[in-house]
Amino acid sequence: MRAGLRGFTLIELLVVISIIAILVGILLPALGASRRSARVAACLSNQRQLLVAVTAYAVEYNDSIPFGPQANPASPSNFYPATGMITSMLSRPPGEPVGAGLLLDHHLGDTPEVLFCPGSDDEFDAAAQLERVGENWAISNYYYRHGSNTQASLALPPEQWDDHIRIDNLGDNANGKPIRALFIDQNFDAKGGASFDVLKPRTNHDERVANAAFVDGHAKSINNESRRYTVDVGFFPSIADTLILRMMAWADEE
Repeated sequence: MRAGLRGFTLIELLVVISIIAILVGILLPALGASRRSARVAACLSNQRQLLVAVTAYAVEYNDSIPFGPQANPASPSNFYPATGMITSMLSRPPGEPVGAGLLLDHHLGDTPEVLFCPGSDDEFDAAAQLERVGENWAISNYYYRHGSNTQASLALPPEQWDDHIRIDNLGDNANGKPIRALFIDQNFDAKGGASFDVLKPRTNHDERVANAAFVDGHAKSINNESRRYTVDVGFFPSIADTLILRMMAWADEE
């Protein structure tokens, strides 16, 4: 038997286990933060690609950005008119593409997944939503601003709407500032538990940031620790339209 060899004592083993536990405690949060940062970066990349697609669409369609069916401002069920045409919808029954869904056929190529945030905090089946385009309601988890800024604008004759949806002249927001933000993360909180797919509570990036993309071609992360860019309707989903519009007006000034 070889002399001088011995195993770990119990105290030494406990010290080693303690060191490993401390290292794990240090590294796991760092790894979690790295994963969150990667998802935020991927989301920003998605939104930049969407801006490129919108620009390509505008070149093809007389400088107009992708737009939904003309809505009747008196009908709240007709494609979110009261929000100033801000929506996460990609299609509506009987499957007609609307909003950013109009980019799917030609302008997103083989990358339709850029319509979905990789930092979603909730279970969100992007593939299932894409399969519903052309069949039923389908939604992204980005808000897309594709029309005029107020319900009053939609009361104008349709031939005048072009003043609000041309890529080089999107008009002014409800605060009288130029419209700049076209896409933003959908952070929606509804304590009432609304069951309609578009109104289901869902958030992105733990609500720490809200990524937004702007008509000039850049995208940025906006601090959302205060939840300023979370649409919190509480038990009153009827106020969602006003809150979404206000949030987008704030984003215009970022």
